[in-house]
Parts: sequence; structure tokens; C-alpha cells
Amino acid sequence: MFGTVALFLPMVLPAVRELFQRQLQVTLNHFVFGMLPSQAVAARRFHHQWFPNVLRMESGIPRAVHQLLRHEGHQVDWISAAGIKQSVSLRADDLPGAADLRKYGGATGF
Repeated sequence: MFGTVALFLPMVLPAVRELFQRQLQVTLNHFVFGMLPSQAVAARRFHHQWFPNVLRMESGIPRAVHQLLRHEGHQVDWISAAGIKQSVSLRADDLPGAADLRKYGGATGF
């Protein structure tokens, strides 16, 4: 529960090292930033891990962000996609789903 609203956003994604960051980014996009599941899944993402100490950012993130992080001493690389993600959200009257457009697939609901 989050206040008086139950959070419900099951996700399907491959078990890879980016799993937790990807899941957190999509969850924050949906619940904190108010994006629809399709918007939250489609939003540009980044990935950082302890080793190697490199921040990988998807193309589409503003170049100014990339330059600022490099200026601050971070090693930043561009990547084409930070993983694939599918999601569905429970609302009062429907189940809107979202398939990641970074790869083939689609969402169907009822």
C-alpha cells in the first residue's frame, strides 16, 4: 500500500544484471512521474554498475546531460537500448499493458 492506494504494476523482463535498475526506473516513471505504462516503458533509460564503473545511457537522453556528467568526471557511454521491459497496470476499469518498443512484441489486454 502507498497511502490509501494499492500499488500494482507487475513487470516481465529478462533476468539480467540491469534488472533492478530497469524495474526501478519504470516503476518511478509510472507511480512518481505519473506516466502511463506505455510511456513509462518507452522512456529512455540508463544503466550503471559498480564494475566496470561506467554509466551507460540510451540515445535520446539529451546530449547536455551526457556532457555534464563527463565534465563532472564520470565515464559515460551511449548504448542503443538498456534492456527490454513489459508491464501492465491495474486500474478500476481496465488493465493497460505496455510492450517495450525497443524490440518486437506487443501488449494485449482484456
